[in-house]
Amino acid sequence: MESQFITSFLLAAIGPCAIIIATGTGGIHDAELTEALLTNAANVQMNKNHMVNAKAAKAVKWISVTTSNDSTNNNKQLPISVFGGGSSSNAFVGHISILRANKEMANLKWHRRGDYFVTVCPKAGAAGVLIHQLSKANSQQPFGKKHKGEVQTACFHPSKPFLFVATTRDVKVYHLVKQCMVKRLLSGCRWISTMDIHSTGDHIIVGSLDRRVVWFDLDLSSTPYKTLKYHERAVRSVGFHSRYPLMASSSDDGTVHVFHSTVYSDLMRNPLIVPVKILRGHTVTAKKLGVLSFVFHPTQPWLFSAGGDGKIHLFQDI
Repeated sequence: MESQFITSFLLAAIGPCAIIIATGTGGIHDAELTEALLTNAANVQMNKNHMVNAKAAKAVKWISVTTSNDSTNNNKQLPISVFGGGSSSNAFVGHISILRANKEMANLKWHRRGDYFVTVCPKAGAAGVLIHQLSKANSQQPFGKKHKGEVQTACFHPSKPFLFVATTRDVKVYHLVKQCMVKRLLSGCRWISTMDIHSTGDHIIVGSLDRRVVWFDLDLSSTPYKTLKYHERAVRSVGFHSRYPLMASSSDDGTVHVFHSTVYSDLMRNPLIVPVKILRGHTVTAKKLGVLSFVFHPTQPWLFSAGGDGKIHLFQDI
């Protein structure tokens, strides 16, 4: 029997930077594999010409940082200039890789396999969407022209070489190997804010600032299968649960709406979407910000929500 190790990274967007941190969680072998992957990325970064894509090399820069308790680093702290301001800290778990862009990052997401991730910088023009490979500290710019409308978010297909790119009004599906657009989804929304793809890869949901949640069945049509209008203010986050037939949406109205969403293997049966529960607890701020983001627990029917009030709530057994 072969053992399977899991890498444990934390990926966060801070201003113009994407920060990749080894969390130190999991078993000892998982932590060693994670640390080895970041160390290899740091070694690759020693070569100034390591990037294959010349356009991406102008848009982003890889930076490696080690912990202050690493003797080879002579107790150096992370410079403030890396983040463009703020305070520095020397209490890191392990190696850290930093990807600094020319413009502020609005969104980033991992590929399901973990080595690749995509970043979105709406103000960066043609370099607004970049794909990065962590193990090789390499970045690629898949598009040579600026998108019509600012790019809001992007995500990978879970099993096929497709990349979903959402602008303010539509979602474009690109084939990364053939380097062409294969489908354009018309949302009917005024301003798309968020997007997620089902684990099957055949369904996506889109949230918008005009209070809509739009469900697309990719095998059915390029227009919405269903449009949900349950929120009173802008929708900030949408998502599917990776294990249970659940989906949810959060909004500036201070609520998270949870739905039972069954996707059938029989292509002749349409998905079943049923409202289940409304989760409350966050306070809407004076700037009219409610629940800015949420995420499902990967294995339990739990939901973590983050609000403009500065609080994070855990809802169990939803």
